[in-house]
Amino acid sequence: MSEPSSLPLFSPSEIVSPTQQAAAPKGAPRLRCANRSQLLLRPVDLDATIALDHQARTIWRFLEQLDLSRFLEPIEAREGEPGRDATDPRILVTVWLYATSQAVGSARELARLCEAHDAYRWICGGVSLNHHLLLSPAGRVKTLTFR
Repeated sequence: MSEPSSLPLFSPSEIVSPTQQAAAPKGAPRLRCANRSQLLLRPVDLDATIALDHQARTIWRFLEQLDLSRFLEPIEAREGEPGRDATDPRILVTVWLYATSQAVGSARELARLCEAHDAYRWICGGVSLNHHLLLSPAGRVKTLTFR
């Protein structure tokens, strides 16, 4: 038997070193953002599920006024790059703040509430959260401080 020819998998021009990757400018972060106007399979208008003066809306409006750009810096999912979109930090901060105001501190309980309770579903706006995400460094936004 003859040996197969040993052709390189990639041409030298296609190989990018880690230093070249690090020096490349980052694009804008790609996020999974809340879309409360989108209808779900069950005909529910998320925006109509909680009152206009509900505490969850108040927390969301408060966070809209804050500069949360510091939370976007560690996000690796960027426009024009492969990978799954990151969860909008405003959702994570809001869900933890609202949960804390309701005496909920368990990530598993919080994940359950995000599927079962109207206020938490409104905060998530169709973005799925699970206890793994809520316990991950990205989900542990409750430990960061605002400056």
